Amino acid sequence: MTTTPTYLAGYRTVLDAFGYWPSFHDAKVRSFEYSEVPPGKVEFVVHGFEMTSEVDAGGYFKLVKHHLVRFTFDGISDVELEPFAKGFAEFGQILGYLGFPLPDGSNEASGFRVLLDSVMEGDGSFTAKAGAVLEVVPCNSDGERLQPV
Repeated sequence: MTTTPTYLAGYRTVLDAFGYWPSFHDAKVRSFEYSEVPPGKVEFVVHGFEMTSEVDAGGYFKLVKHHLVRFTFDGISDVELEPFAKGFAEFGQILGYLGFPLPDGSNEASGFRVLLDSVMEGDGSFTAKAGAVLEVVPCNSDGERLQPV
């Protein structure tokens, strides 16, 4: 199971929605914004879900617990976001993994990495001083909100 990044403000909203912290494997990036203006900011929304061991009539694993999760990060450095900055997210970048590891021997006060491992056109990563889960809302299997904005 994936380690819960308790240093992200609002992390409990993800736990409430999924019952655990997911890896966001096969999650679709729905929006992505990056500002280089100091101190730097990254914000993105992913369509996460849980893949069950059950198979549907078409032979595909059933997907449940569909949610849109909006993340924000400040104090950005060590940026490697070329595939995302070029707009690939607009075309439905699919993640193999979304992680928030702390550097070895450090704590969250010194910052953490954000890893966006793609199954498509390249990976992305950056270091952040702070991060938060801004919103977790139910959506349908196409990633459309079920609650009004």
